[in-house]
Amino acid sequence: MKKLIVANWKMNPETIAEARSLLSRSLTVISKNKSIDFLAAVPTPYLGDAAFKKRAKYLAGQNVSWAENGALTGEFSAKMLYSLGVKYAIVGHSERREYFFENEEIIAKKIQKCFEAGIRPILCVGESTAIRRKGLDLVKIYLKDQLRQIIAGTEHSLISKIVFVYEPVWAVGAEEADDPESSAELINHMKSTLKEFFGLPKPKVLYGGSVDGSNIREIFAQKPIDGVLAGRASIDPGEFAKLVKNAKI
Repeated sequence: MKKLIVANWKMNPETIAEARSLLSRSLTVISKNKSIDFLAAVPTPYLGDAAFKKRAKYLAGQNVSWAENGALTGEFSAKMLYSLGVKYAIVGHSERREYFFENEEIIAKKIQKCFEAGIRPILCVGESTAIRRKGLDLVKIYLKDQLRQIIAGTEHSLISKIVFVYEPVWAVGAEEADDPESSAELINHMKSTLKEFFGLPKPKVLYGGSVDGSNIREIFAQKPIDGVLAGRASIDPGEFAKLVKNAKI
């Protein structure tokens, strides 16, 4: 099975010209590694650009509303994304939780709206520094609770379409990623939880948190890890090229 790299550009780059260039360079780099699949989660204003629409199969939204329509200034719906050809959207990212106060209830609603529109959610879950300091056993309990709260109301036939991301909050934008062996252990636990409670035999679970060219080889050496959600490294062409080169398995 191919590993998946999701490039989360966050609120970058600043202009459409830069965005077109970054996408083109990213796809050129990706074409040199046949062992991975690729998605770019790009800022919403760029998704409607012609250069992006013709490459829609590689695109994901960075967010989606919990509502379908209405008086919600600044929001956009899953159906709007789908109308642009986008088939994936990140849901539950730690930055959305921190800065926009999104909780499990809101995230669960977003997942439902994604499925209603034909969008596959990329669902992020993960623990804070305070929880991690108390040990992996507590982290496992926390992750299990997160998963059960968010997807308990989702039809089991749809849950297999979710791409899951283990995203330890404390590792996002940090100097170092989580220890790959610890991440693999926790991802294995997530897979066991998804199988036990939702009947998923082979869920896809990625790792997210300070992924770059220097640690991708070690991360991908861990069999339970099915791919990565890369932020900072994905908007630096040189670093992204290094990441993709070292991602060969």
